[in-house]
Amino acid sequence: MVWRTADDVWQQWVAMAHYLIISGIPDSVLMLIMHLETPHETFTYLKSHYSRIWRPKCSKVVDEAN
Repeated sequence: MVWRTADDVWQQWVAMAHYLIISGIPDSVLMLIMHLETPHETFTYLKSHYSRIWRPKCSKVVDEAN
């Protein structure tokens, strides 16, 4: 049995969170955030730069329904 430290588990969760954040964005945006080290930095950057983008009314209705 292989023993994993709490740090190993934490790093695995960090990598998974980072993957989930970056897997759904276009390559052009990915190139802008590759230098960021943590999922928190990545999410904060994306939120501050792209959260005010206009979206069609139909997507807003879907978001409000959830």
